Amino acid sequence: APLPPGLAFDPPKYPPSKASRAAPLPPSLLPSLADSSLAQTVCGNMNSDSGSVANSESEFEYEDNSDVDIKSEGGEANNDDHMVIEPPEVRKAPFLVMNRTELVDRQKRCITDASELLDVTQEESFVLLREHGWDLARLQEAWFQDENKVRERCGIGAQPLA
Repeated sequence: APLPPGLAFDPPKYPPSKASRAAPLPPSLLPSLADSSLAQTVCGNMNSDSGSVANSESEFEYEDNSDVDIKSEGGEANNDDHMVIEPPEVRKAPFLVMNRTELVDRQKRCITDASELLDVTQEESFVLLREHGWDLARLQEAWFQDENKVRERCGIGAQPLA
């Protein structure tokens, strides 16, 4: 049977595998190609016994006996096929919007905490916090790792001897 206009087909040299089978043709093309071998080759759903086009849905049906029950150590079938669904992780914004008074209060608390923790003046703790992005934990880590290096980098002299 001749091909419809605009349709070129190069038949495969070997039978197509299940993974490479094309989607079924639209119903408008099937009546004109129903009796031709081209329809059977293009559809890719040949029934090897009869040579006719098989029902494409049967290929994707689930077979109950295809899965084998896994036996546990006690010899019993393992029926613990429960899927654990965890709630989605709630994302928090990496910043917090504050008004001017909240920001000043937070800065003062941070300066006081740094001053008490590192035993420096409030002015020095202000400079140290600015250098470390107002991150007290980052400042603390750097300070206790090498106090002199942090002092030098921030332009703060050595601690006076008491």
